[in-house]
Amino acid sequence: MRIRFYRPLFLAVAILGMLLALSLQMKTGRHHETISFFFWDYWLDTLKHLGGFILIGFAYFVGVFRGREISFGAYARTIWPVMVFGALSELVQLWIPTRSCNFFDLLANTLGPLLGYLIVLLLTPKLSAESPQDAGP
Repeated sequence: MRIRFYRPLFLAVAILGMLLALSLQMKTGRHHETISFFFWDYWLDTLKHLGGFILIGFAYFVGVFRGREISFGAYARTIWPVMVFGALSELVQLWIPTRSCNFFDLLANTLGPLLGYLIVLLLTPKLSAESPQDAGP
């Protein structure tokens, strides 16, 4: 798979994902009830945050990464903007009257891109297939 051709598409998906996450997290309106820690809806919301930021982190890394070898250092140097965006998008909710900042959502927003790294590692043979030694005749 020649990933170089699809990089702009992955980057566009990541940027659209961040804009969607920002619009959903900043949406105001009537004050919503805080969901108790012991209910499934609380954890379902956190799983949505985690899944969204896993996908955003994966797409952003594939769209931006230009190196040959995928290592954790390369991933950390590349993915930090998504992690900072995730943390700030949750922390800014402290100042929005109809929103509430949640520790587990903050954790999901910042650790989601790191879990996206596991997906990158699983797909590494496919992503590195564009290197000359793997291209074949």
